[in-house]
Amino acid sequence: MTTNNTKKFTLIEVLVVVAIIGILASLLLPVLGKARKTSRAALSINNLKQIHMATLVYADNNNEILFNSDSNSHPRNNGDDTFWARMVYESSFGMFSLNNNDAQDEMASSSYNSMMFCPLLLAERDPIEHNASGRSSYNINRYFGRDQNDFTLNNLEGKIEPFIMPGTSSNAKSAHSATNLKHTEYGTSQSRPAYEYNGKSLALYLAGHVNYMTVGQGALIQDLVNDNQDFQ
Repeated sequence: MTTNNTKKFTLIEVLVVVAIIGILASLLLPVLGKARKTSRAALSINNLKQIHMATLVYADNNNEILFNSDSNSHPRNNGDDTFWARMVYESSFGMFSLNNNDAQDEMASSSYNSMMFCPLLLAERDPIEHNASGRSSYNINRYFGRDQNDFTLNNLEGKIEPFIMPGTSSNAKSAHSATNLKHTEYGTSQSRPAYEYNGKSLALYLAGHVNYMTVGQGALIQDLVNDNQDFQ
């Protein structure tokens, strides 16, 4: 006569194991979520540094003069204005098609798609909808929206005001932001920085460094950014 020595788990033991797994999961998920945000922040910093390098290339090819935020002359076939993001990207990676539909497809399948959209924001927003004008989830200081301003690189120190920051769209859900950065205090309305990482946002300065900016720091320079006739 053979004896079955197979050990069976009781219901209580199974419930204890399930409870332990649940506790471990509840402890690990916040850590994993923070790690994902840290990784996305690093990618966004890299994007901003690439944008800065492409800005220098653009200036070098254009007598040290920078682009406007949204009213750039461009040989596209419908004569619409072209945004700064397309101008700066094409300066380093070559021109997209002059056909608008083809250009949108090329943006979606190229590094433009990752370089010009902040991964921190994309994680919480709707999918990207490209436009041949050159959309981005980063927006540029509103100083660059005035044709009469001096955009010569040598005259633009930008030691206090940010050059480019991740931005909030008009409905706070679109992947792309408004073109011009008009505010530096916290907000979810159009043209305000998007503070999506530990209560801070990223700021690229014209000198090339990227810093975190708190809501309080943004409020301190709010008046400077609102003055679009100067860039300090």
